[in-house]
Amino acid sequence: MWRERRAPLHILLAAMVALLLAGPWYLPALGNIVAAVLESNRTAALDGDPSALTLAGWLYYWKVLGQSQIFLPGLALLAGGVAMGWGKRAPNLDFLLAWWLGGTLLLTLVWNKDPRFSAPLLPAVALLSGGLLSSRWGKGVALAGLGWGLLQFSLLGFGVPPWREVRLAGGPVLAKAAFLIHPPQPSSAPLPELVRRIYQLAPKENPVIGVLVNTPTLNLENLRYYACRERWEDLPFRMPVLRPLARSPHWREDLEGCDVVVLKRGDQGPAGHDRWIREAWDWLEEEPEEWQQRFEEVLRWPWPDGGQVLVFQRRE
Repeated sequence: MWRERRAPLHILLAAMVALLLAGPWYLPALGNIVAAVLESNRTAALDGDPSALTLAGWLYYWKVLGQSQIFLPGLALLAGGVAMGWGKRAPNLDFLLAWWLGGTLLLTLVWNKDPRFSAPLLPAVALLSGGLLSSRWGKGVALAGLGWGLLQFSLLGFGVPPWREVRLAGGPVLAKAAFLIHPPQPSSAPLPELVRRIYQLAPKENPVIGVLVNTPTLNLENLRYYACRERWEDLPFRMPVLRPLARSPHWREDLEGCDVVVLKRGDQGPAGHDRWIREAWDWLEEEPEEWQQRFEEVLRWPWPDGGQVLVFQRRE
């Protein structure tokens, strides 16, 4: 696109069409969008996400791509596909690069970062990586990719020794659980000890854990991360089951299927993220008998912010 003389005109026309299509929704909601972005920035600051003003912020999604999405062999395939497409002046290359690189740039400029945010860019990455398949090495590349995929599947499914994790240049080439490479931030909270204790007290081997807390140091993602580490040998066929009660207006209904419930006294995180948590605490304080008929407290754990983590177990 940008290699054509009329590229600026095409870009302008595309922007006008996008404005006409999206404007009726986005423009009236602009105030709410700005407020949501500001709130997201506050949450990102509390979570320790790198901003776009730092090198770590600019490298974040590139590291995610190589370390937990397509791994280093996938990066090599991607680079080869882009080079092959550029050399052959592939007709759709510009579009795919704009999709991938433009999306990555936009996500980089947003302070709140998470690997799942870049998932919509992976189809473009896959199509770009397929460029080598049309070359004279296509059959060899396809067979190598198939073999690598089967080996990765075996590692993910069974953790075949001695290659439970193969690393190269600081990044995983193959890993049983690559998403466990980077611990959540901030990592100063005693999450591993808390999760280990929860499983020790749980009434069954793989309990359903309801998470009714959503602070930067204690939330669904943090608990799930350490639950997966605690249940490493069971992955991926027996994944830990955690329910996000703190993010659902139907938390009462979802509570019925939980064997264990995690709550927290004290700081409940950023305003706007604690609506259902406060509603649950109001219910606990107004109708303690009903709660005690269903659950019993089995653990209190002091938290670094001065609060207390409370763990409840369903009564038999």
